[in-house]
Amino acid sequence: MISGIGVDIIQVNRIKKAIENSGDGFINKVFTKGEQECCREKKNIYQHLAARFAGKEAVLKAFNLGWSSVDWKSIEIENDATGAPRVILHNRMKEICDEKYVDKIFFSLSHFGSYAVAVVILQTWTKNE
Repeated sequence: MISGIGVDIIQVNRIKKAIENSGDGFINKVFTKGEQECCREKKNIYQHLAARFAGKEAVLKAFNLGWSSVDWKSIEIENDATGAPRVILHNRMKEICDEKYVDKIFFSLSHFGSYAVAVVILQTWTKNE
């Protein structure tokens, strides 16, 4: 059963400015080391960081949560063996996922020019299934 849908779109320049204004402070607060390494390997680091940022926002929207509920890095976006992005939850986000009986997170990222977008769909099982 679908239990949540989240969508987020962001201007890539917003992430670029945040990084330029705070340097590594912003990057280290929001992105895991794995996310940072993956994005640094890409041609346009800002597009990829913006897409991951949008992904984290979309996950929170799907769970109907705000940022005050969790740490930014408790939502991690990594690529699987085929290069497709997937969501890995840690700490409190993992607990929330378990409490809500979410058994699958469908996830998609895209970026084009000055925008990045993410879509998340949560699939939930019930105790009776």
